[in-house]
Amino acid sequence: MRKFFKGIEKVWNIFDTLVVFTSILEIALTYSEGTDKSLLVLARMIRIIRIARIIRVVRFLRQLRTMVMTLLNTMPSLAWSMVLIVIIIFMFASAITGAVTQHLLDAQDPPPYREKLLRHFGSLHESSYSLFAATLGGVSWDELTQVLLKLHWFYPALFFAYLCIMHLAMLNVITGFFCESAFDIIAVDKEEAVMQMRNEKDLFGKEFKEMFDAVDADKSGEVTYPEMEAILSDEAFNAYLSHFQIPVSGAWNTFRLLDSDKSGSVSIDEFVDGLLNLKGQSKTIDMASLAYDLKRQMDLLAQFMQFVDLEFQKIHARGAPKVPFPTQASKPAVMHVGSDS
Repeated sequence: MRKFFKGIEKVWNIFDTLVVFTSILEIALTYSEGTDKSLLVLARMIRIIRIARIIRVVRFLRQLRTMVMTLLNTMPSLAWSMVLIVIIIFMFASAITGAVTQHLLDAQDPPPYREKLLRHFGSLHESSYSLFAATLGGVSWDELTQVLLKLHWFYPALFFAYLCIMHLAMLNVITGFFCESAFDIIAVDKEEAVMQMRNEKDLFGKEFKEMFDAVDADKSGEVTYPEMEAILSDEAFNAYLSHFQIPVSGAWNTFRLLDSDKSGSVSIDEFVDGLLNLKGQSKTIDMASLAYDLKRQMDLLAQFMQFVDLEFQKIHARGAPKVPFPTQASKPAVMHVGSDS
């Protein structure tokens, strides 16, 4: 039970639990005697929740699942974007509403024009609605400009500034932010990464098995060094390996890396696994493993040198002649042929 709600699949397990609970609740409300009509309506509404079970299937459809997960995870960003949009609309709507209200009190305009002013900018919420509609295309910005033009040239300019901020800056920033968030979500999506890894392994495994059939000239089921040397001399095959980002550094080096059991021949499993390991550029874990192996070899070499030094000290302690280390002064002079001396 603990693993059910805290394991890797905890989100889907909780979702399944809620769906089953709502189904049980619906059955209980439907067949209970003396149930209020409002509860029966609630039971019918709960029945709609069963449709949510289709989301369980979405996880196995890669592209659809990615879109659904991206949409759900960008909801907090959408909420904060709406808050910022409301603040910007409120600032401009307050300025325009105040000017329109003062104009209606002071001027005597024709009734059709006053009606337009009242309909679009008569109050704060109507001004906010008009600005929001102009942003999303619900009303023509030219129509609102003609209404504001009779007030003063400053207010159409203020309206143009609002349009520039919303269309050229705000909406583009929100779009870019949502795209970046979507890429980040896809990159850290656990199930997406597992599915992609499995698909790539199956795809490349199939390609490498076909490649093995081409390398195995005698169809013996194993690749020998002469066969590897013959196939790697083909430029087309080397280009094909480069397509999979597999470096080729000589026939012997490649054969040595593929022959993991050192049997002198490469089986199909060794061939596929070896090419999968060689595929791509070196990763951080590869460099860390190499550094660990080098450090271990250096430690072993230092221990061996200490052991050799102790053995030499024991030999000298038993009375062996001590051979001095030759220095520059003690080196014998070398006679060069053809010299004046």
